[in-house]
Amino acid sequence: MLLHVLFHTATATLPTVNFANHSNFCASHSLVLVLYSASWCSYSERLLPTLGQAAELLAAAPSGVAIAQSTDARLAEAAGADAVPALRLHRAPCRPEESEAYDGPLEAASLAAYLHREARPAAPLAVATAEALQAELAAAPVAVVLFAPAGGAEAAALAALAADRALLRRTAVLLADPALLPPFAAADAAEAAEAAAAAATAAGAEPPDTAAPPAEGPQLFLFRNLRTEDEEMARYKGDLSDASAMRTFVDARRLPLLAEISAHNFRSYQEAAAGGSADSQPLFWLFVNASCCATANRQARAAVRAAARTLRGAASFVWLDGEQHAQHARSLAAAGALPAVAAEARGEHYVFEGRVGQPDEVTAWASSVVAGERRPTLRSAAPPLDNLGAVTVVVGASFDALVLRSKADVLLLVHAPWCAACGPLRDAVEQFGERWEGERKLRVASFDVGANDLPASLRVESLPALLFFAAPAAQTSGIRALDWSGVATGAQLDSLVQQHASAPLTRPADAAELRRMLDAVPAFKAEAERLLAQNDAQRAELRRLRATAAREAGRAEVMEARLQAQLRGTPGADGEGDEEATFEAVAADDDSAGGADGEGDEEMLRVRVQSSDGSEQEVMMSRSSLDALIAQQQEQQQE
Repeated sequence: MLLHVLFHTATATLPTVNFANHSNFCASHSLVLVLYSASWCSYSERLLPTLGQAAELLAAAPSGVAIAQSTDARLAEAAGADAVPALRLHRAPCRPEESEAYDGPLEAASLAAYLHREARPAAPLAVATAEALQAELAAAPVAVVLFAPAGGAEAAALAALAADRALLRRTAVLLADPALLPPFAAADAAEAAEAAAAAATAAGAEPPDTAAPPAEGPQLFLFRNLRTEDEEMARYKGDLSDASAMRTFVDARRLPLLAEISAHNFRSYQEAAAGGSADSQPLFWLFVNASCCATANRQARAAVRAAARTLRGAASFVWLDGEQHAQHARSLAAAGALPAVAAEARGEHYVFEGRVGQPDEVTAWASSVVAGERRPTLRSAAPPLDNLGAVTVVVGASFDALVLRSKADVLLLVHAPWCAACGPLRDAVEQFGERWEGERKLRVASFDVGANDLPASLRVESLPALLFFAAPAAQTSGIRALDWSGVATGAQLDSLVQQHASAPLTRPADAAELRRMLDAVPAFKAEAERLLAQNDAQRAELRRLRATAAREAGRAEVMEARLQAQLRGTPGADGEGDEEATFEAVAADDDSAGGADGEGDEEMLRVRVQSSDGSEQEVMMSRSSLDALIAQQQEQQQE
């Protein structure tokens, strides 16, 4: 047991374990808490004094528990310590892969008490002396004490309660000698009398003359944070043989009336909130100004603590430095002056707008939030003055008008400034909005969840989210939205929008494609002009060749006539008869081998004609004409 050593301040040097000696070190302990660290990790250095003090406390009350440190990356990987610093619990036989994450308190005495309880069997701890009881109460943030003899029905119910290892990790379960009850029963009676007098005064009645006598017989008490401003003692007034009812009592009071929330207790409040489900406990936040305003902060704590006392078991209350955690205050819409009070309930935010230092006002407001009688506070950025672009900016205050009651279908991009993955989809939506900007039956919009609240009924699990609302989006059965966050291309988005639109949409022209076509027009024009000029040149050459062919054909006809005349002995063109002529084909004319169109029917020849007087001349003549003249000449010679 942790006795007088609870307030010992010496710091022990933690032993070092690695992959090689880990098994041997664990063999001599039933439970080992290991701090996994690295040389560059400054936060580990801040943890070491606390862990050293806790190790000193454990050493003074031997229980088979040890605290060690390790910088061995291989051991850290095997134990599942993915990031440093990490605190892991190793139980005998201490296989690294079977270690558990430590999520208990980080104050030395509470940490030692936690490990001390964790190493004990899952059963109540018997306490026989007042000193031992005080030591256990001081060490445990929460302690449940049954003042009753061992072996009775009450002790059996307490044993059933202690069998829950998860409860033991945060709560000391003690079976105390009934002789230790009187001072606690007297304190409980005095507190009850004080509360009765205060209630009577508030109601305008006279305080009761006599107080109820201290409770006798077996009694169950819950103690919390003794010797602190949050000190609390509560007596269970139900059936002491009903372990289930006792557990309900403990669960309702396992969290303090008002405590600073931090990494070591966040999980407890998260469990109480149950993830924001409809039947979860509301969580109230007090944001204080830790750098100044001590009086205002003290008054605000007192007012919120009064509300917490009234709503004990129905809600949880925490406080936080509103300057250091301003972003969280803004996320709850509590962005005004400090101190400020806000609440999370049923997936909605609520902000107290009265006087934070007035207990009655805070209690009345908190009670109405718990009862569901308050309208949620909507977190909303200011609507932009210029909102006529291709993509409409929607804020919390305009969501209903621009999305839920929109007469046009709405394609909504949900994003946040800190979302690195939102960039590509945001660019795609902007391009889509530019393409469809002229379509009045479709609104393309964006919504920043970093500065605005979505309706509670519209849950977005991850960012970015692309949602399509077919008008009207708000139905009697709730909000209807299609999730298209996985769309990869603009073409897919075009197709989906047209498929699910509530009214036919006119597919827009692709402006980018039109721009590309227009940019290509000058090149097409230049090429067309070149081809037209080439065609004109070819046409001119064709006309020249046809003219040349026609001239040559005319000359050939004249010469043929003259030759025929000579053969017949008739006068030639000069009026005189010609003598006999001889013909000789000199060569084929390549330029006149065909017709003017390149598809001639007969070969043209250059023919040398020699008269009897010895004169010569060359003429163009088709081969058939030449053959005919030669044949005619031969016939005449035969005659």
